[in-house]
Amino acid sequence: NIKKMLLIKELLEEGYTLDASAKKVNKRIELIENMLNKFKNIRE
Repeated sequence: NIKKMLLIKELLEEGYTLDASAKKVNKRIELIENMLNKFKNIRE
């Protein structure tokens, strides 16, 4: 959660709104989780 907060803070500093920042961070984290799951499935 701290990582999420830092990413949101960076986006706010770049001029994004809080809602847009939160959505962008959540989407980024979702993409990373999906990618990690794909790698995990490949290894199994």
